Amino acid sequence: MSFHFQTFGKRTGLENWLSSWGVRVGNNVVDDDQTYSGSELLIGNMVPHPVTNPLLGSRTPLVLSLPRSIEPANTKPMENLEVEVGKLVLTTTNGVAKSEFFKGAFVHNPITDFRGSISLMAEMVATPSIESGLNQPASRMLVLGDSQFLSNVHIQKQGNRDFAGLALSWLLERDAMLGGIGPRPLTEFRLDVPSASLRLLQWFMLAILPLGVFGIGFLIWLKRRY
Repeated sequence: MSFHFQTFGKRTGLENWLSSWGVRVGNNVVDDDQTYSGSELLIGNMVPHPVTNPLLGSRTPLVLSLPRSIEPANTKPMENLEVEVGKLVLTTTNGVAKSEFFKGAFVHNPITDFRGSISLMAEMVATPSIESGLNQPASRMLVLGDSQFLSNVHIQKQGNRDFAGLALSWLLERDAMLGGIGPRPLTEFRLDVPSASLRLLQWFMLAILPLGVFGIGFLIWLKRRY
């Protein structure tokens, strides 16, 4: 289940229902200084979980656009069920919730809005209690603060597509499909060079290489002259 930022300030009817399952949906949008582009957030802070472990292992972040906060709620447990709710994806410690809209922009209210690491997704598992005597499998649910990141436009960005596949496998209890992320074409290359080697490389490019070219030219000149 996911929410769109255009539901900001509106009651969809899902908020109360999710609250009964122990999930609180914030009437806000969340911002962070760790951005991807424009209003899109680059989210790499994840809680270890079968859905996020492959992304954590490969250091693959998600790209979310104007997400709402999704937090565990302190609600009364449901009858005959043991419900466990946990945070899944969070902002950095510089996250800012914005619950007001003024002059075309979302605004932070310092009195009511939270600052810090804010949860943007939550996972829920509900199993029948021992007292209930019910013999049925556990129910699983993911609540996502953003729905746009799975759209055709955004699903190709960073780990969004991988998250969609991992989330679906977890919801369907296909644990064998949670071992890793799929292959992807290389669009950029990164070369890590120690500072000492980098200085040596700079000297080589600025001094040794030009002197070498000059030396070869000088030898050719000598050969032609004599």
